Amino acid sequence: MAAESLDAPLTAEERRALRRLLAKSSGGDITRNPMAVALVVAFLALVGWIALETQANREAIHENGVAIAVLQTNLTAMDARLENVEASQVELHRKIDILLAQQAR
Repeated sequence: MAAESLDAPLTAEERRALRRLLAKSSGGDITRNPMAVALVVAFLALVGWIALETQANREAIHENGVAIAVLQTNLTAMDARLENVEASQVELHRKIDILLAQQAR
């Protein structure tokens, strides 16, 4: 090295060495490596599959939420009907008691 400072100009030998390094194929072209291409394709396929599964899960969660809301509505309606049946049963027992009291006289 010509000097310890980074600002110092390169010597002729350093420039030649730098040119040789830059001229060498660095292997940076990923398309020349079939294994690298296969890994990139597999990774992209995995990301796509995860995205599809995530969307499907979101749709299923939404559908389940709708089904739960319908079931809750049905339960509320059944509770109201049960209250009506219980009220009718109480009224029926009251009328039976009145009829039995009238018969006993």
